[in-house]
Amino acid sequence: RKEAPILKFDESKWINQIRYKDSIMMSETDYFFSAAINVFSSKKTFKDPLKQEQFLKGKALLEDFRNGNTTVSETFDLRQTAKLFAIAELTGWYHGMRWHNHRFYYNPYLNRLEFIGFDSGSGETIEATRYDLWKNGKLTEHHGLNAWKELFFTDEEFVESYFKALKEISHPSYLKDFHRSLIEEMDDELAILYSEDSFYEFDTTVYFLNAEII
Repeated sequence: RKEAPILKFDESKWINQIRYKDSIMMSETDYFFSAAINVFSSKKTFKDPLKQEQFLKGKALLEDFRNGNTTVSETFDLRQTAKLFAIAELTGWYHGMRWHNHRFYYNPYLNRLEFIGFDSGSGETIEATRYDLWKNGKLTEHHGLNAWKELFFTDEEFVESYFKALKEISHPSYLKDFHRSLIEEMDDELAILYSEDSFYEFDTTVYFLNAEII
């Protein structure tokens, strides 16, 4: 990727309310809609006129999307976003898909944002896909903020692309082929872990269970 700004929602007010109770009590939804949109390496970004302009373009994209003024495909790389959402289902990646844990790369060629996988907390068995939980009114705070998920799940074009990605990653051969392609690298990494803890267990069962649920 060409060097360009990486954006995020500012979670500080929401986190401070939880940790220190030192701010006005609001719902998580209120904090989401009022959260500032920041950029990493802000001093470097604002010293460079081009990067500052790119940040402002990315910020406008994210603000318009949060306010419901634009679609997923007008804001993000549609296919990449759908694939990330699908992988999150496969891996039980609830934590990293929360609104305040997202990181967004501004692609200056496409004038779109791209999700960066971050802080996944994966390895959980899912109850159902988050789309099904949302559609059936069973989406809880554990699964992610309803207002954030709704921006994606009410977008028919995104949902169609997301279903295609779910079908691909839940195919019986997908995980087997994926693990087979990484076997040498995995063995090298596992050898390091075993040198520290000979009883460590590398278990991929949860991912196959999630594939069946999907």
